[in-house]
Amino acid sequence: MRNLAVLAGEEKDNVKAAELYREAIKMAPAVMPLMIEGIRAWLEAGWNEEVLDFIRTQPQSIREHGRMKTLEAYALMELGKLDEAEAILVSGLEVAELREGEIALSDLWYSIQERKLAARLGCPVNDQVRKRVRKETVLPVQLDFRMTE
Repeated sequence: MRNLAVLAGEEKDNVKAAELYREAIKMAPAVMPLMIEGIRAWLEAGWNEEVLDFIRTQPQSIREHGRMKTLEAYALMELGKLDEAEAILVSGLEVAELREGEIALSDLWYSIQERKLAARLGCPVNDQVRKRVRKETVLPVQLDFRMTE
């Protein structure tokens, strides 16, 4: 099932990939890397509410996993729950397997800040908003694994 999901994702059929990952996770519900892959596919398909519902029904050890918290924050951001998403990032989030140079956390932080600023300005996120956010906001050090600025 997982391989079919990967193939569907490579073919840009995000909904089919998400559905296949859902089935794969049912077959192997305790495999964390599969859950993470699957949830990423669900996010690509726009299944943000489903992501939150799934995460909230998992045991605490899974809910509190750093990658899972990051995916939860992403889903919240996509649903416009920007303060909740930001709270996850600044609450002592620890992603143990994060590598130096990985930008997932910094990109997520900046995306949240861009959306907040755009909402205050009453405009969509655009290049001006992105530049202003990077100039005026400070990325929390615990989220900064970039190797360049």
